[in-house]
Amino acid sequence: MNMKKPQIILIAFLAILVFINSSFAQKQKKPCFEVKHFDFFSLKDDEKVNWSNEELDKLSEVQKYEGKTNFLVPFLVFQLKDFHSNCTKTIDKERYDRLLSLYFKIRQKDISQLKNKSIDEQLLFIREDFYSQLNDEKLLPFMRYTMDDGPLYGEIPKSIPKSTLLETIITDFGKLAITKSNNQIFLIATDKNNKLIWSRIMKGTNSDRFLRDIKFDKEPIEKTSLATIIHFYSEGERLNLYLKPNGDFMYYFHSW
Repeated sequence: MNMKKPQIILIAFLAILVFINSSFAQKQKKPCFEVKHFDFFSLKDDEKVNWSNEELDKLSEVQKYEGKTNFLVPFLVFQLKDFHSNCTKTIDKERYDRLLSLYFKIRQKDISQLKNKSIDEQLLFIREDFYSQLNDEKLLPFMRYTMDDGPLYGEIPKSIPKSTLLETIITDFGKLAITKSNNQIFLIATDKNNKLIWSRIMKGTNSDRFLRDIKFDKEPIEKTSLATIIHFYSEGERLNLYLKPNGDFMYYFHSW
């Protein structure tokens, strides 16, 4: 990724903030305002994240947010949901306003559209806006934190040549196979009737460079409500492939 030094410092600060706070999560009994798909972001309903006012002020000092910081959105929604009247009767309005303001700054939206709405109504708006982002295939790859390169999409082959089967795993939708032909790696997904779902020639960040070595991780399948994530190692680095629950291809990230 080509980023300037200030951008790298910002991303590093945000990453530390995210993982420090999520690591010291506090337990709560049960969700009181339902927001789906937090499991995709490794956030659990029985955990609680609390960013301090000072941390929120630091984040708000950023003049302009761009796509690389969309991974903050799930963490903001995760904290905002606890302000619903089903969750608490005592509102820390100062903290709520900070979270809300930062959310709209990252989303680059006009916060005035929430004027005259109750907090519960505002949270309903936030939830629907959050869901709209999850349904945006161009935006979703940037909403889960990673420093790896991507999203990458590989190359769709015109046909699948005769190839050597390297590895295969059984999935909920069927099978996922790694094959090799002419020094190119193919991923081939088939359904339970052995019908092709998709295939890709795997490439790195340079569109002219084909990946030469891919193998499944020891525990390759991570299932979430939003996607199935398949973990690989490619040329000594992690590669994470994102698929829809039905097996359809989404994108992948590769560490360098």
